[in-house]
Amino acid sequence: MVSPIENELRAGYPLLYIHTHEPHAVYRKLQTNIKSFSEWNNITGFTAYPNTTEIHNTNTAPNAFLEWLSIKTNHVLLAHNLHFYLQDPEIIQSIILGTAIWKRQGNTLAVVSPVISIPPELDKFFHLVAIPLPDEDQLTTIQRNLARSYNIPLNNNAVKAAMGLTEFEAETAFALSLVKSSCFDPNVIIDIKAQMIRKSGKMQFWPPVPIEHVGGLDLLKSWLNARREALLPASTTKYKPKGILIVGVPGTGKSLISKATASIFQRPLLNLNLSALKGSLVGQSEQNILDACRLIKAFGPCVVWCDEIEKALGSAKSSHATGDTSGSMLGILLTQMQESLDDAFFCVTANAIDMLPSEFIRRFDAVFFVDIPNVDERRQILEIMNKKYETTIDPQWAEKLENYTGSEIEQFVKDSIFDGPQAAYDSIVPLAKSMREQIAELRTWASGRARPANTKPQPPSPKTYTRSVILSLSTDTKENDR
Repeated sequence: MVSPIENELRAGYPLLYIHTHEPHAVYRKLQTNIKSFSEWNNITGFTAYPNTTEIHNTNTAPNAFLEWLSIKTNHVLLAHNLHFYLQDPEIIQSIILGTAIWKRQGNTLAVVSPVISIPPELDKFFHLVAIPLPDEDQLTTIQRNLARSYNIPLNNNAVKAAMGLTEFEAETAFALSLVKSSCFDPNVIIDIKAQMIRKSGKMQFWPPVPIEHVGGLDLLKSWLNARREALLPASTTKYKPKGILIVGVPGTGKSLISKATASIFQRPLLNLNLSALKGSLVGQSEQNILDACRLIKAFGPCVVWCDEIEKALGSAKSSHATGDTSGSMLGILLTQMQESLDDAFFCVTANAIDMLPSEFIRRFDAVFFVDIPNVDERRQILEIMNKKYETTIDPQWAEKLENYTGSEIEQFVKDSIFDGPQAAYDSIVPLAKSMREQIAELRTWASGRARPANTKPQPPSPKTYTRSVILSLSTDTKENDR
């Protein structure tokens, strides 16, 4: 196997920065016959590997590499976690002075670290090398070694589920799967991968919602079901849909159908809150969105749910004038969606479509408009809520609940438990009445611009077309999607 740094060593690079989360295996992955190797850390000092025989030197001083490499020729020193010391002026100067010496002698100092932290004084000297995570063949080998020990059949779906894990994580995940399920269970692997998301603090891992919990939206459901096969693990379809943008009245089920999409496609569900990624330091927001995209890519096939995206990207149109980071975050997200996140399907919801830049909208395979449910959809929602809350609301109430959103119907059912149906009905003022003009404008925009998600979308009232209102819907009165 060719070393990942063989070309750099042949080119005579004196400084390399090895970005990897598997420092314990870095020598095995990087070793080559071109040069001899040694390793340093601040606990055990130096370990050299001439002829595979270990030789130890207990000098743990962080600048000891200068003297060590200065007496070597054609040698590579792997310095583990040296990034902790790269802010020290003496270390910085030692590396600058040593660079010319090491290059003449054919030596290379390779910093091994899980994070990239290079001071500006050394930025132009270091060449960055990222060690890739194990591929499918390597993960299969890990699984095969365990299977041989326990006489367990291989499971290729478990291998695919383990994509994005390090060798150590994959081996322990496979072992835990054997302990819990006596087989290589992809679901156990996915549970372990969910820890990647939780530990990052940049996203949340959500359980998918069964599609049976979503009332109505038959046209949107049909669109998703028609593309289901293309997004399953065994699919050979040349094109895989990348996402949908769901626009509509607050409380009509946009978030719920996003969660249910993960169950339709049999994929894990990740919640990406772009507003939470904004930081106060220069460049922090951009780095956070990059880190989140790397996590999504490493996670593998998944559904990424972004709720009320206009709150995070609504100022992207004016960000150049105001100095807001929304524009740069949007640019990074668009690039990642286009070039890197092939295994992620994005479900993005919005209440105010006019706040979103056109370059963002066109990235999606389809834009759907979710209207207030019609009478048949209201009956479905009442049936679902009766099962959920163990109530017995008469389905005939669907006729009377005209212009109620899904979340308002749910609130009607919850209130009826304590107050009775009539009192619950009298106490709720639907958004269709309190925000009539805004909803009419939203329907006007959606006509000819978005696909209807409902089987029978209700036509807008002609009386409301004479008024000019802002499209943005108030979020102060936002009800939870059903």
